[in-house]
Amino acid sequence: MVNYKMQPTGHIVDVGGGYGIAGADVVETKTDQVIASSIPMPEAKEMVRHLNFGGGFNGNTPSFFLQKSKSLEFQDDSFYK
Repeated sequence: MVNYKMQPTGHIVDVGGGYGIAGADVVETKTDQVIASSIPMPEAKEMVRHLNFGGGFNGNTPSFFLQKSKSLEFQDDSFYK
C-alpha cells in the first residue's frame, strides 16, 4: 500500500553552486500531513520510496514528530568547561 506520495511544488530549490532543481513535498496519503517540504525532487523520490518500504510510521506519523522547535544556543561557554 502506498502511504506516502511526492507532490511537486512548482518551485525551484537551490542545491548550491548557483544551481536549482524542481522541488517537491513528501505527503502522507491518509492524513495529508507534510512530512518534508520544498526538498529537491530526487531527494523527495528517494524519501517516498524509503517510507513506503517500511521506513516510516505506515502512514500514521504522530503530529508532534512534525512540529518544528527552536534550537538552543548557549550564551555562556562555561557549560562546556
